[in-house]
Formats: sequence, C-alpha cells, structure tokens
Amino acid sequence: MTSVETGTSAEVPQDFSIETFADIVASMSRFLTRFASTEPFKEAHIGLAEWLGLMTLKSKPGLSNKQFAKLLGTTVQRAAQITDALKKADLITVSQTVDDARVHSMSVTPTGMQRLLELNGKLSPMICSGLGSRVNSLGGTRKNLARLLRMVSPAMTGK
Repeated sequence: MTSVETGTSAEVPQDFSIETFADIVASMSRFLTRFASTEPFKEAHIGLAEWLGLMTLKSKPGLSNKQFAKLLGTTVQRAAQITDALKKADLITVSQTVDDARVHSMSVTPTGMQRLLELNGKLSPMICSGLGSRVNSLGGTRKNLARLLRMVSPAMTGK
C-alpha cells in the first residue's frame, strides 16, 4: 500500500508500528488515571489538574487565567474551573492587576505552598522508586513527548 493509499504524505519506515503507538497512547491514559488515584493525591485532597495548576503557579506566579490555560494546555474555561477549585480551597489567591482591573493575577498561598510541598514530598520517592535506576530517563521522555506534541499542535502545523 502506498502513502497515497493510506492518506499520508510521508514515507513510513518499515519498523514503525501504529499498533505500538496506539498502545503507548492507551498506556499514557492509564498512567494518568492511576497516578491521579494514588494515595498522595487522595491524602492531599488535590486532583491531578489542581496539582499541575499549583506547580505552574509556583514556578510562574502572577499569571492571568489566559496564560495559565496556555501553560496547562487546556481551555480558558477549564483553567477557570481549576482556578475556582484552588481558590475555594485557599490554595491560591486571585487579585486584580494594577494596570487593568479586568485582568486577574494568580499566586500560591502559604497554605497552597505547604500542601504542594507535602504532596511533592510523597510523590517524589514514589516516582523515583518506580523508575529505579532509570530516573534519569525522565529528560528523554520529556523530549520525546514534546516532539509528539509538536506533531499535533495547530501552532506548529501552520493551521
């Protein structure tokens, strides 16, 4: 079968397996579901999205909701839901910016920072234990996922 018959514009190497790729995607989905259900998340009463939100705001305080959504890779509406949950739990503050009252700036509260440190303190050994001697492979995994993300990113395809 040619690339025209398969609907592709590029040659596919013979050692490529779409089934293997599909299995990786399914494994990523299972991983995220199971990771979010681990004891550290249950004990912290924080979901995966909220944890990512806290991690993002810890590293980049003062974000607007639009910037926050972009960094989380989600819609502005979903980012607002995450923001509301974190604010309701007193884990972040949302305040108006000095320059424009329509724009809000977010940052992690001391309570949020404490909860995040406790959660990360439990997640880190769990992750390192799971990876064993391959803990250094996280960097390579991140690069490969970034490469795959560019494949499906509208900004990168010119659409």
